[in-house]
Amino acid sequence: MSAASTRFRVSAAAAGIALAGLVAAVFFFDPGRSAADRGAPSAPSVDAAEVALLPAAEEPAPPPEPPAAEGRVPVRGTRPVLRVEVVDPWQRPVPNAEVVATRVDGAPEERRARISDSGSAFLSVPAGIPHRLEVLPPSPLFVREVRESVRLEAGPVRFLLGTTGFRVSGKVLAVGDEEHRPDVLLATTPNGDASKTEETWWPGGEFDLVVPAGGVLLDAWSPGWRGKSVVSGRPYEWVRGLEIALSPPPLGRIEGWVSDTAGVPVQGASVQLWISPEENRGRRGRSPLETATAEEGGRFGFEEVALGGYELRARALRHLPSEPTPIEVVDGSNEVRLVLARGGRLRFRPRTAGGLSPEGRMVLLRSGPKKAVRLVEVASGGHNVTIADEIRWIQRTAARDEEGYTVIEGLQPGTYTLQFRAEAERGETTFQVGEAETAVVDLPLSPSGK
Repeated sequence: MSAASTRFRVSAAAAGIALAGLVAAVFFFDPGRSAADRGAPSAPSVDAAEVALLPAAEEPAPPPEPPAAEGRVPVRGTRPVLRVEVVDPWQRPVPNAEVVATRVDGAPEERRARISDSGSAFLSVPAGIPHRLEVLPPSPLFVREVRESVRLEAGPVRFLLGTTGFRVSGKVLAVGDEEHRPDVLLATTPNGDASKTEETWWPGGEFDLVVPAGGVLLDAWSPGWRGKSVVSGRPYEWVRGLEIALSPPPLGRIEGWVSDTAGVPVQGASVQLWISPEENRGRRGRSPLETATAEEGGRFGFEEVALGGYELRARALRHLPSEPTPIEVVDGSNEVRLVLARGGRLRFRPRTAGGLSPEGRMVLLRSGPKKAVRLVEVASGGHNVTIADEIRWIQRTAARDEEGYTVIEGLQPGTYTLQFRAEAERGETTFQVGEAETAVVDLPLSPSGK
């Protein structure tokens, strides 16, 4: 046998063995078991030349990269919008700043939006068209900013406003009680110019605001309390941690009398103590501080009243409410006299054709441009007296006298409409009454429907 033939048979045998080994490996392969578990011989080693002949495994394609943030276009509903953010030099939102977008190609188109509390606004502008953006700040302490040729595709636009002022923050504390944080009105007066004083309300006493550069007087006010501090700063500076102490207020007392126009004391009158409109600046809502009742001789009093301006208001049954009486409380005793005018008086009696006075419902309205629509019903000796809310103070005076008249006192001078309705009869009339006068009304009734 020739050497060439022998080499051919050896190569063929080797190839057969390699093919048999590959078939066995495929047949016995189980991903969950090892070669020993399967009882199969270990796979023969494969050299680098044979590995090169096997098909290469396909690697998974990498996920597509997200688009850059600046390339995203926000969408509201189905319309693309341009988001605009406005912050101050301390990276805080500037709410109420106005953003104006105008086309630079000369087209007469303008869009406006106001910055929200979160510091952003959205403008619906057409894509592909450059716009001029202008930010109008809510305060002259901030500098107006402009951005030219802004396109929708540019993504969010952020404005950092410049300022001519400085920032000051801190808290207002009551002396002797550092835990007490009163609601305060803070007045800022820059560089001694009272014409530029601005007032802001700060619940809880913590404040944070931008003021003009230079020296600024901070005047903190809470009902009966006051404190002051002077602070100075340069543009863009931040003065933080400032504390303003409210001094304990000196106290006075109010002593007074309530009488009618004839000088007769009005016992039982209700007297209310109010902060004067000048002292009450900036407060939200108004209500009386205290209420006192006039005792024997019409005397009343308020103790431990902080110094300052107040108003007193009095009212009593059968009398007209007093006009607000101003009083400036100083240290010590402060005396005042309140005078109530006697109101008008109505004596009313309905009459049927037979001369009877039936039971029914009475409605009383005062004529005029402010005619009341809300009614208050009062039972009075068989009559249900309904009085306009505007004159509800008199409802407690309704009573029946010995002659069968329903008597109502404390009416404001003027013209009134009186309506009466019984089971099958009704009547209506008008009458006038003056201060301390009595109007007598005998109202004839007619059958209902006539």
